[in-house]
Amino acid sequence: MPRPTAPAAPPESSRWLAWLVWAAAGGFVLYQFVLQASTTVMQADLIRSFHIDEVGFGVISAEFYTTYLLLQMPAGVIVARFGPRRVMAAGLLLCALASLLFGLAPTRGVAEAARILMGVGAAPAVVSTLILGARWFPPEKFALIAGLTEMLGMVGGAVGQEVLGATVHHMGWRASMVGGAAMGLALAAFAWIMVRDRPQTTPHPQPEEPRPRLGEALASLGPLLTNRALWINGLVTGLLFAIITAFGLGWGVPFLELRLDASLPTASFACSLLFWGSALGLPAAGWLEHRIGTRKPIVWISGLISLGLTCALFYLPGLGITSGCVLIFVLGVTLSGYVMGFAATPDLVKPSQHGPAMAFTNMMALLIGGWFMQPLIGWLLVRKSGQPAEEAYGKTLDLATYQEGLTLLPLGMAAALVLLAFLPETGRRRRTTA
Repeated sequence: MPRPTAPAAPPESSRWLAWLVWAAAGGFVLYQFVLQASTTVMQADLIRSFHIDEVGFGVISAEFYTTYLLLQMPAGVIVARFGPRRVMAAGLLLCALASLLFGLAPTRGVAEAARILMGVGAAPAVVSTLILGARWFPPEKFALIAGLTEMLGMVGGAVGQEVLGATVHHMGWRASMVGGAAMGLALAAFAWIMVRDRPQTTPHPQPEEPRPRLGEALASLGPLLTNRALWINGLVTGLLFAIITAFGLGWGVPFLELRLDASLPTASFACSLLFWGSALGLPAAGWLEHRIGTRKPIVWISGLISLGLTCALFYLPGLGITSGCVLIFVLGVTLSGYVMGFAATPDLVKPSQHGPAMAFTNMMALLIGGWFMQPLIGWLLVRKSGQPAEEAYGKTLDLATYQEGLTLLPLGMAAALVLLAFLPETGRRRRTTA
């Protein structure tokens, strides 16, 4: 009996094209994270421009998440129906329009509407990029692609705090947002030119599945939402990622001002190291999964180390600025095991459900830390201090109050490690030996 021959490797040109397609899509991920974090560095300017207080600023900032999170599952359905290329181009154009509208906004209401439109346009960014990664790269490389995709998001978060902050300082917030609109238009053109929904030049191209009707795609969400493993995977991912959303994008800077006895610029820099560490660790986690073929051990080890580092950051006495910065950067690196939740998602559902399922995981990652833990920590701080909510941000609280409120984050990480025991292994080694 003749020995079966291995499939021929794709030509070098196809591999380069796959990376170009991913890069064009990944630009959308980076751009939407910059928009997401942009209001952080504009707080004082927005308060003065629209004659609002800190509460009004919080509403403007949060409007992005309102539509972004609500549209994650529908975005997955729309991408499955119309294809990533068209949806990405439309989303980037809408983000560019919203950025322009925000930069020219004469009133608070217009600014809020612009932030809502940003969330609508940005909703398909991550899911489109992950779907293209799954289609253009072999399955054993998907964890690496997921890690690189998340890395771009972390770079966007850091750029939103550092580079955009300098731009706002020199050019003003309105000119910066108009420049952001021009960037969105350029990315939309690049995505339209470079992105193709599926590879067509490989020796054995994947047969294109018929695109479901919109009604059929929406009906498929029912079985998806009853998938127990998908829920556990989303909870584990969200509880681990909460240190990014609730701390890095929320209460991190005011806490570090007190914890490290640092100025606002120094505390902002220290907090940004969480994103830079994750940017380094995410592709490393994907590469490691590709080498060892399993995912749960990566999550176990990274989660345990991150839990210990988080407790040290919050409670270890005598922490200085240098040691604190090093600790935060290493925490960002070790935290990167959360990306295994994105890598596992396609293996937990049917191929026709990949888009909505990955959108669900992305939604859970932001929902738990952004919508749930961040305001809950604020409520705990206000309750502990007995101060009005608008005074709970900044240095009006003492360190012990912050430490008590932030205890929610290590407790969530510990809960994620417990839930991980109920999640099946989905790595390559498991699939090949099953």
